[in-house]
Amino acid sequence: MPANLDAQVVELFNRVNKDLALWESLTRDYDVDLFCGFFMTETDEGLEISAETMRILSDRRIKVGFCIYAPLEDEPKVEQSGCTEPGDSASVPGRERVAPGQ
Repeated sequence: MPANLDAQVVELFNRVNKDLALWESLTRDYDVDLFCGFFMTETDEGLEISAETMRILSDRRIKVGFCIYAPLEDEPKVEQSGCTEPGDSASVPGRERVAPGQ
């Protein structure tokens, strides 16, 4: 089961400044995002993000990125490995990126 994203977002944002005007200034001047990697144990697992979590992020104009990995049908289950941010050329060990149609 994936980690509790809602609880992690609440914990993270309880530790930082709550002034939304400051966040507006930050996101106007900087590219602010929250990047999450999910390592699923089944190919059909799901996850939910609560309206409260989406509000916390949207009030601060923070975009969210996801990297979601599920095991392939013939792949043994493995422990968590590194997740790369979108656009990064690195891949998860043991998996190669394949262009569509290959």
